[in-house]
Amino acid sequence: MYGMLILLEHRRTGKFIVSEDNGSGLKLEKQTSKRAYFRIITWDKKILEGEHIPSDAKIILEHVESGCRLNQEKTIGANGQYGVCLVYSTGAEDLSTPWTITYNTAETRTILRYGSLVRFHDEQAGFLRAFGDIVRARKYDDGDSDHKQSFKTVWEILPLNDMNMNKEVNWNQPMFIRQFGADKYLCCSVFKKQHVGAGHRELNQLKVSLTSSRAGLTVWRCAEVERDSDDIPFGCEVLLQSENKFSIHCSDEFSFTAGKRGVQESDCLCVPNANPKTDAFKVMHVNMNLVEDYFWVAGRVPLLEAFVESYEEASKVGIEEKKSLSAVLGDLIIFLTSSDEMDPLSREGPPIPEHQSLLAKHPLIFEYCMDIFHVAHKIGSKKLGTMLVKFLKHAVQSHAKNARLLHKYFTLPKYSSKHPKIISFWLHIPLASTIISMYQSSSDLIYKVPPSEVKNILQAILESRDPQYWDILRAMCEYQNN
Repeated sequence: MYGMLILLEHRRTGKFIVSEDNGSGLKLEKQTSKRAYFRIITWDKKILEGEHIPSDAKIILEHVESGCRLNQEKTIGANGQYGVCLVYSTGAEDLSTPWTITYNTAETRTILRYGSLVRFHDEQAGFLRAFGDIVRARKYDDGDSDHKQSFKTVWEILPLNDMNMNKEVNWNQPMFIRQFGADKYLCCSVFKKQHVGAGHRELNQLKVSLTSSRAGLTVWRCAEVERDSDDIPFGCEVLLQSENKFSIHCSDEFSFTAGKRGVQESDCLCVPNANPKTDAFKVMHVNMNLVEDYFWVAGRVPLLEAFVESYEEASKVGIEEKKSLSAVLGDLIIFLTSSDEMDPLSREGPPIPEHQSLLAKHPLIFEYCMDIFHVAHKIGSKKLGTMLVKFLKHAVQSHAKNARLLHKYFTLPKYSSKHPKIISFWLHIPLASTIISMYQSSSDLIYKVPPSEVKNILQAILESRDPQYWDILRAMCEYQNN
């Protein structure tokens, strides 16, 4: 379907086409990674997300991480064949090579494959969802779109042998199930339940949870409820069954209401003799735009890291490096806010909650941004400093998890009244609004500020003369006095 993310596998070697670390080159690798995903878009650029691709239709393959297009080179190489590379789209049609998909079997319907991203939905209990290392089923309200935007309901189907990646999954074939965006796998774990009856017995039960250990992973199978072919089409119902024939069951006994919206959640257990009518999960598609945004954000992390490493090696920042970093920060601000995509410094809109949550999946962004902020302070770059604090302010605004992540790496640089360039830096950087947003989004953080940081903020007040700092200082001092 249009909008799907795909892997390009070399059939003879079983390896996948991935982009090289730098540049537009391509190579074959045995392991898949974020550099291996391509998105199918239409040649005429019409929005047909989720629609079926007709046989022999012209398509464009867009590299998810870089946004480049897969392109056939114009000259024949020394081996007598045309090569392929990645090129940026400049709006010119002739730069994007049209490709076609030819169906050579009856696979015109969408079927489950190793590497597929899916959601599992129980009609009564809701979507299978991760809560830390615990797995529950959550039933959303009709108007609640969180299940479409949250990675916690997205699962990746993986083969036991990497050579089978992207091959179709048949009924009862073994597989691992991994939470997308986290290196954690679905597993069955034993827990003890206190029986509140005569004798107060302890019962061992199998509970569904997540584990990051690769040792002793639970092998799962999709057991059929109704079967009309060997493959598993999206939209069908399956029993998620472990090797010992125990199936995932959403327990009514542990069902409860969570949150202000009255969302129902149920614990998930592994039980023998599952009932196909009540324990079946529907295999559902994932919002491909969400996945694409995830890989886009992931692609910004090494760009920020490269700037930090470059400064640490050379202890200086060139003009081109500043321009490149400004472009990256501008893209992040535009991505994070409801902007008109024109001027990230002055025309950004309010933050988009779904995009804020994507940043939380990549906490290194906050670490590198604080490193870059210290670099901007050392070189007196007001533009970089302003863009950073604007980005961080939008990242943490009304988002407690991002506020806690930023607080983990947050330190203010030391001030020096002897250096006029540094004073100028602090007079023009609206840092106070970012700090306020961080503490307002997660109020418990204000009680974790060490006395040395209170002194540092007092210096910021004296040097920048920004009255917003007084609110922060007052709250900190009240806690310190207590």
